[in-house]
Amino acid sequence: MFLRSLRPSKILAALAVAMLFAPASVLAQGIAIAGVGAVNRSMGGAAVAAPIDAAGTVHWNPAGMSALEHSEASLNLELLKPDTTLSSSVDALGLSGSTESDSSAAPIANGALVHHVKDSNFTYGVGFFTIAGYSSDYQSSATNPVLTPQPPTGSGLGHVMGRAEILQFAPSAAYRVTDRFSVGIAPTLTMLRLEAEPLFIASPNANGYATATSSDWVYGGGFQVGALYRAQNGFNFGASLKSPQWMDDIEFTSSNELGLSRRDNFEMDYPMIASIGTAYTGLDRFVFAVDVRYFDYGNTAGFEDSGFSETGAARGLGWDSVFAVAAGVQYSVTDRISLRVGHVYNQNPIDDDVAMFNVASPLVFEHVLGIGASFELAKNMLVSLTYLHGFENSVEGPIVQPGIGAIPGTSVKDEAEAEAIVAGLSVRY
Repeated sequence: MFLRSLRPSKILAALAVAMLFAPASVLAQGIAIAGVGAVNRSMGGAAVAAPIDAAGTVHWNPAGMSALEHSEASLNLELLKPDTTLSSSVDALGLSGSTESDSSAAPIANGALVHHVKDSNFTYGVGFFTIAGYSSDYQSSATNPVLTPQPPTGSGLGHVMGRAEILQFAPSAAYRVTDRFSVGIAPTLTMLRLEAEPLFIASPNANGYATATSSDWVYGGGFQVGALYRAQNGFNFGASLKSPQWMDDIEFTSSNELGLSRRDNFEMDYPMIASIGTAYTGLDRFVFAVDVRYFDYGNTAGFEDSGFSETGAARGLGWDSVFAVAAGVQYSVTDRISLRVGHVYNQNPIDDDVAMFNVASPLVFEHVLGIGASFELAKNMLVSLTYLHGFENSVEGPIVQPGIGAIPGTSVKDEAEAEAIVAGLSVRY
């Protein structure tokens, strides 16, 4: 049989690894979120040189806290609805099919506080952010090859479910060196939890990959540093560096073919992110901002490796390091009403030769558009709303057999687009 010659238990491990970072992402740049909160999201995430709200400033450049006009506390809630479809085909058997994910809308919460110390050059802040996450749920199928039952009754993965949460706590401090130049620093504590069915990142049992598997929270950390310079001509210039988030190994608990407990570990960190930005505030009531970011996936555990171990476990995703460009405009219609529009473009870190490892995870929406507004509901209390659309993107490639290469006449493809609404409440003092 053709499928037997493909050794499906190992081949489809490459497809399964994609479920770890499944498509219901938070309109992200890879797995990294493109922005935080209603204001920052509507600016395309641009904030390195444009400190206009607490959440975006703490997250992207703590030095910008010194330049915020007020102390501020903010709370934001995002509701994301992805629309994803997984398709696959094997021409030699005349098999092909498509399956839509059963994922529902996912809530995403973020909050930040920035406090100016009276008669001091110091400003302090703290942020609690959802920096990445997903939820996917593909039911098993008799016609979609990748979702047929695991061997020996099929050649696929069966029911595929994946969920992830990556949260970050960032106490921050900024120091105003001069009236125009500030620096900032933020140690970061990061929490990560994953669920995956089947557990493709571990060696399969005699009856296939383990199912219904989850991990406990794992912890890690790193740091962020930044600088901001405000020139006299209305231009701002900023730069920030987020170190990798060095995480503990993820430990999964599952069962073997006898029903006995087994434990497996997987190493995955969060990538280094370097950003530079400029903003222009010299035109009355306008703020223009552009950020350029570099995401170092190519040197990050869990992303840099690809292929299979000798035991059939998937090694990683094989992503390249990439750049992204975020741009936004804010216009203050009145002292109480502001309008914003933003766009982010992301390079795709997934090359054709590793497309199979990522067909169920088109996390990189190459184009995301945001439109938002803020309204002063009461004195020093602002309500912000933003609508986001991640334009359709897809990942497609052939099935690849370890040691042989691409299998002619096979294909796997994941298509995704998404919409989100973000609401925020800010209190200035």
